[in-house]
Amino acid sequence: MTHVPALLEIEEEVRQLPFLPIVLTELMAMDKSADDYFEKMVALARKDPSLTTLILKIANSAASAASNPINSLTLAMSRIGTESIAQYITTLGVTRVFVPSQDEHKLLWKHSIETAIYAEHIALNMKELGVNPEMAYICGLLHDIGRFVMFDVAPEALKGTPSTSWASPQELPQVEQRRIGYDHSQVGMIACKHWQLPKVICNMVRAHHKYSIYANEELPKSFRSLILVIQLADFISIYLTKNPEWLDLSDDALEKNLTQSCVHKAWGDIDLPMKRLSEELCFLQEKARAWTEAIGCT
Repeated sequence: MTHVPALLEIEEEVRQLPFLPIVLTELMAMDKSADDYFEKMVALARKDPSLTTLILKIANSAASAASNPINSLTLAMSRIGTESIAQYITTLGVTRVFVPSQDEHKLLWKHSIETAIYAEHIALNMKELGVNPEMAYICGLLHDIGRFVMFDVAPEALKGTPSTSWASPQELPQVEQRRIGYDHSQVGMIACKHWQLPKVICNMVRAHHKYSIYANEELPKSFRSLILVIQLADFISIYLTKNPEWLDLSDDALEKNLTQSCVHKAWGDIDLPMKRLSEELCFLQEKARAWTEAIGCT
C-alpha cells in the first residue's frame, strides 16, 4: 500500500527544499516607488547571467525588436519595461526550484501562469480595489505553491487528488482533506514560511480557498481585495481548462458562462469586469501560452 506522508512529515521535507533564488527574494524586497527602482532592477539582472541572456533575447525577439540589435542590458530593460522584467524574474526564479517535467507538473505550471496573468489583468481593471498588479501577478503565480511542493516531496499524496477528481477550485481542498487529511494551502503556508516570503504572500497562500474572506469586514480591505482577485483568476483558469469549447463562444455567451461559473456567491454584490475579461481572454491566453512555452511546459 502506498504511504501518504502526514503533514508533519511534509514539514520535515520542506526544510530540505532549496531556497528561492536570491535574485527573486531581493526583487520582493525592492521599493517599486523609489526613484532608483529601474537602476536597481538593472543591477539585479546583471547578477544572473541566464536572466541577462533571456532579457536580451526577449528584447531582440520578433515581437519587440528594434531596427538594430540591442546589446545593452539597460536598453533592453527599457524596451521591455520593469513590470515585465519583474514577472520574468519571478517566474524563472520559481521554475529553478520546481522544474516542469511530468505532464501533471506542466499542467500545474500552466494553471499558475494563467492565474498570475488573469490576476494582474483584474487588478489593472479594478483599480477601486487598490491591488498592486505586480503583487497580483506574484500571488497568482504562487497561490498553488503547496501543490508544487507536494509534487517534489510527497507525489504519493497527489496521486489521490488528480485534476480529474475535482471540477472547480473550491472542490480541490475538500477532495484533498477527504483523501489525504490536509490540503495544499497548508503545505504552501509551510513552504512560504521556510522561504521567509512576505507575510501577505504567506497569508494569501493559506487563505486562497476561503471564499468568505472578501465579505469579512473585520479583515483589512487590502488583503480581502487581493484574495478576491486571486480567487477570481483561479476560477477563470480552471473554467477554461475544464471547458475548452469556450473558444467557440461569442463574447456575450462567454461573459455569461464566466459569470455563472467563476463568481462565488460568498463575495456578495460586487461589480466585476467580466465583460472586459471575456473580450480580452484570447489575448491573455496567448500571453500565458507564450510564457508556458518559454519555461518548457508545452
